[in-house]
Amino acid sequence: PGVLTKEEYAAFLMEVYLAEARINNHAIPRDSATALYFSFEEKLLLNKGLSDSVIKATYQYYLNRPQELEEIYTAVVDSLSLREQRYKGTVDQ
Repeated sequence: PGVLTKEEYAAFLMEVYLAEARINNHAIPRDSATALYFSFEEKLLLNKGLSDSVIKATYQYYLNRPQELEEIYTAVVDSLSLREQRYKGTVDQ
């Protein structure tokens, strides 16, 4: 199939957002940050056995299904919030 499931897409987006956050935490020039991000994305796609066209097709598929896209983003936000709470809990101890 040429489209990721909601769960697969949510997991992919989580990794992307976490990478963006890590990169943004470094005081590096914007062009260097962009190059670093694209390098990460390339490795992520390779590790997951995905192509850029599958990600684009998935995005377009869910863009045309707003309810499902909202469910995906809700899952991503909830998962990221949970990670943040767990991280804060380990830092506070």
